[in-house]
Amino acid sequence: MPKPPSATVLTETERDRIHAAIRNTCSASLMSDTKWHKLFSVLETIPSIKHYFLKSIRSAVEMLGIEWLGGEAPHAFTDTFSFGPIYLREIEWLEFPAFVPRKVNGAILPGGHQQDLEALRRALDAVGEFPLEETSRGLRVVGHVRTATSG
Repeated sequence: MPKPPSATVLTETERDRIHAAIRNTCSASLMSDTKWHKLFSVLETIPSIKHYFLKSIRSAVEMLGIEWLGGEAPHAFTDTFSFGPIYLREIEWLEFPAFVPRKVNGAILPGGHQQDLEALRRALDAVGEFPLEETSRGLRVVGHVRTATSG
């Protein structure tokens, strides 16, 4: 029987590897599954938020995502338009850029998409405390804090 795609099902071994990576590279975990789901619920109320960058604890590179996060995934997961299901505990951070340039075939064109990060911040403040950081690009929600030596 072929193994299902890793994005849709995690074996116990894969979960153990993620948890070990967190223990070995992070000094703190700041987001619970419930907090992630609260964030996704808030995102549904702010129509201007359509783009995000996601950094997984298992990857050295960030990924650009579009459209929705959330869906009907099991509690320990989120469903994404761009990547399929994601195990919440492997999200190192999720960042929402203030401005998304309009690109066609790699060329940047006039126009673009402004995301209402102030509305996002206000809505998040109304439902709880979230580990937010201002970045040069926008607003980041931090899931895990890397130790100084783990990069």
